[in-house]
Amino acid sequence: MATTADRAACEAMSGNSGTSWIYGGAARGLSLALACGLSGLILFLPTVVFGGQGELNHNLLMLIMWGVAAGFVHGVGFVPRTPLLRLALGPYAAWILMAGGGLWLWLE
Repeated sequence: MATTADRAACEAMSGNSGTSWIYGGAARGLSLALACGLSGLILFLPTVVFGGQGELNHNLLMLIMWGVAAGFVHGVGFVPRTPLLRLALGPYAAWILMAGGGLWLWLE
């Protein structure tokens, strides 16, 4: 039997909801592209995440990785059932954390 969260997720993905654009192809492609780009940058150029003194800020790196994980979750089309996970792994959290992390990497 489908729950309310299942129905809301299905409506959002089918376009019957006011928030359907966020689950559309362009938004998912953006999330996936940002997640791939930021994770590739961290994987192939790890010196980018070190500060001027060669120190690593683990707290900010953790937030970047959370944003990358949320970007992959949204980018591949997964919609969590529980509201807390939908908030933590949704596109808004992904975009804010990845943009903030990318800005932090660029400014350092």
